[in-house]
Amino acid sequence: MTKQDQIRTFLSVTVDLKKQVPYQETVKCLLEFLEEQGLAPGRMMFAFQDVPDTAAPVFARTATGKMGKAFPQIGKYLRPCGLAKPHITTTSNFPAVKGLAYRIPETDEELTPELFTAVTKKIPRPYSFYSAAVILDSIPWFGNTNPVPALSDLLADADCALDSVGNNYSADCTYYQSDCIVLDRRFDWGTSCNPVHLRFEVTPPSGMEGISPNGLSRADEIVCRFVKRYGGQAGLRQMVCCFSPERMERICQASMEMNRFLEERSREFGRLSMPSRIPYGMGAYLCASEVEEAGFKVPPCSRFFKKVLENMGYIWRHPDIGSLCDFGKITEHGNFALNVRPWFQKNHLQVALDCAGYNFSISQMLFRDRICRSLRDLELYAEDLKRILCLWEETVIPEIRRLFGDTPKWYIHSVSSDCYVGRVIRNQP
Repeated sequence: MTKQDQIRTFLSVTVDLKKQVPYQETVKCLLEFLEEQGLAPGRMMFAFQDVPDTAAPVFARTATGKMGKAFPQIGKYLRPCGLAKPHITTTSNFPAVKGLAYRIPETDEELTPELFTAVTKKIPRPYSFYSAAVILDSIPWFGNTNPVPALSDLLADADCALDSVGNNYSADCTYYQSDCIVLDRRFDWGTSCNPVHLRFEVTPPSGMEGISPNGLSRADEIVCRFVKRYGGQAGLRQMVCCFSPERMERICQASMEMNRFLEERSREFGRLSMPSRIPYGMGAYLCASEVEEAGFKVPPCSRFFKKVLENMGYIWRHPDIGSLCDFGKITEHGNFALNVRPWFQKNHLQVALDCAGYNFSISQMLFRDRICRSLRDLELYAEDLKRILCLWEETVIPEIRRLFGDTPKWYIHSVSSDCYVGRVIRNQP
């Protein structure tokens, strides 16, 4: 693997502190934890967003205005600058994005851990922010740290890092990959949860193939120590792979080819005869039978499809696929994670198929709004599903291997609706 193609890989673990540690004390507890480990953040990143208010109150009375007066070290990072009355006001030092690279602001000696400890003690009262995020960044988890974060390919050039709806950060800063701890809170959700995202860069040194199990064990050990120290529960555990711009170009080309191939295969599947006699891709609001079974109610989805999929190697809540896995399977060839997601909306059946590796993610609807009037309907749809899955594995998986290559054995599979899975991250040039 050349230096140009080297992968930066992050292990991301979410810890839900619940009520064991109040939000106001979280930064203090995190700093105490890092000090115990002999670690210290190299810089502090932050984004505080005011509550959207169409009445546009006097700026000095807003949370941003109050904080800026009490803590001018932070107030100078107001975006947009000045005392205007925007619909949403954000104060942030998140980096700019220019030319496929982060432009990290110069070190500000005034942004100290003690400062953020004092600020967060006043959130959400009297600083009633809509959302708040603090990142303890550049933490030398393994004795050193790369001060340059990895960059999401979905971020265009911007004065500061923006998400898809124009905020200075996404809800949980998932696009920002670094050696860090992320503390974020959306106060409009009315929840007592304090999610903490601990991320560990576990990229192998140049010349090594794969990630050392010792590196992953060390990361898990730190998380366990943190949970034991402060309570709460370790949740989502995911791996995020970050690629160079050159490699990203190849991945994007492969993705376009894959989309064309899937369109062709879908047309071919649609010409095949199915047990239900409903052509593939045409199932919306159609039913296999014309007669409704008296008193019929759809069964629990997991119970019915366990019987359908277990003989094909799909396992309910697959132990080697993390997070929101329904019926999972890891392919023998290619080491890809497959996830079949069936669900009922009243008596309408929906089925989606996800396939993911370390450098791609595909999601395809197999059935949409198929009406279930009897158990016989469900049995016919099950036969349709088994046939489609066999065809998909026989014809699509080889093409995925050709375009994207095999996923390394060290990769930790996960299925989730958030930004990690399927989000290809672009590294620095």
